[in-house]
Amino acid sequence: MLEEKTTNRENILKIVSRISELPYDYDAVNDVLYLLKDSNANFIRLAKTIQRDHSLFIKILIEANSSANTTLQKVYTIERAISILGLDNVEKIVMEIIKNDPMKIQDSDSWYRNIFWRHSVFVANTARSISEDLNYKQPGDSFTAGFLHDIGVFIIHYFFSNEYLEIKDLVEHSEVPFMKAEKIVLGTDHLEIAGNLIKKWNLPGEIKDAVVNHRNPSDCSEGLILSSVIHLSDFITYWIGINRNLWDNDLQFDENIISILKLNDHKINEQIPFAVHDIVRDILLSRSRNGKNNFHSHTQANHFQ
Repeated sequence: MLEEKTTNRENILKIVSRISELPYDYDAVNDVLYLLKDSNANFIRLAKTIQRDHSLFIKILIEANSSANTTLQKVYTIERAISILGLDNVEKIVMEIIKNDPMKIQDSDSWYRNIFWRHSVFVANTARSISEDLNYKQPGDSFTAGFLHDIGVFIIHYFFSNEYLEIKDLVEHSEVPFMKAEKIVLGTDHLEIAGNLIKKWNLPGEIKDAVVNHRNPSDCSEGLILSSVIHLSDFITYWIGINRNLWDNDLQFDENIISILKLNDHKINEQIPFAVHDIVRDILLSRSRNGKNNFHSHTQANHFQ
């Protein structure tokens, strides 16, 4: 019988606590540096280019939140971070990262660009779009939470590569759900790893809550709306088959987000694109047919017809 390596958890989290630099995509970071050399740099284009690399994105947010501490103001978005730091400081951060050659993601490594980044950015953009439709207070917060929602998987893949292969083998050959496989191999999972890092990075607590709870948002005590938006965005990405990945093989839809986000409210319904209506309706009807009807799926589904 497969058992969790609970004794590993403390050691794994100690290693995580010592992580100071993340692997980066040289081409993406170099493109940011090129833009910064332009005296007429466009902030919008600069922000979008920074969003091509998780390492740079996180580093800039960390520095901006450190700078903002004197005003007790948390920084949620990369656009706000750029405005606080200024272009000169952003350039210094880029230069610091790009000189760290050992952390450069190799050109032969397609996992980051073709699997992880694509999934992250699709969830992030979907989350921002849904937040705008719901008149959520800050759609940019949703982009950031969506972009970082699986950062724990990134950490496992690059800092615990042998363990990642063990996890992958369990999922593919023993049909163990990914998060269960993480617990078996590591004694922890990517959600706990992400939560520890985001806390260490001093990023906003609401972002941390959304990342840690995006699989089961109704269990979240704080940041309930943001967690639910990220969950819906993640599940939509999974449901329509865009960049399906190993770690979402056991993703379950939390039907409580229907009431949390008031998706069964007629006024809200009018604001949500038909594509989202159709996807949520299909998810609920499919779960009803499979007997997973913990939230009155038939009743809720009728609101989307």
